Amino acid sequence: MRLYCDMNVYNRCFDDQSQLRIKLETAAIEGIFALAEMGKLTIAWSFMLDYENSLNPHEERKEGVQLLSGLCGGTISSSSEIVALTLAHVIILSPAMMPLLAFFKGAGVGPT
Repeated sequence: MRLYCDMNVYNRCFDDQSQLRIKLETAAIEGIFALAEMGKLTIAWSFMLDYENSLNPHEERKEGVQLLSGLCGGTISSSSEIVALTLAHVIILSPAMMPLLAFFKGAGVGPT
């Protein structure tokens, strides 16, 4: 089985563990990482996770996520097909989308 986790999964262990829901989610995520270490599943990493992690202002978290990325079996690279699909699904351009468009522009793909 191949699994793709969003950045919030990698950062969950840094959240306030005094909240029961967060503590349970962290335990589940640790279980997923343990299964990956045992070779029972493969976690995919991506160029966007690299980019999102680079924006993290907390160095400790950024380094921790980078270490966790080592458990991943392969990286999904940017391609013109991925950019086209992404842009086709962006209906309303919100301020939150600007970093994504800046990333694509910096990579030389997407609209100028």
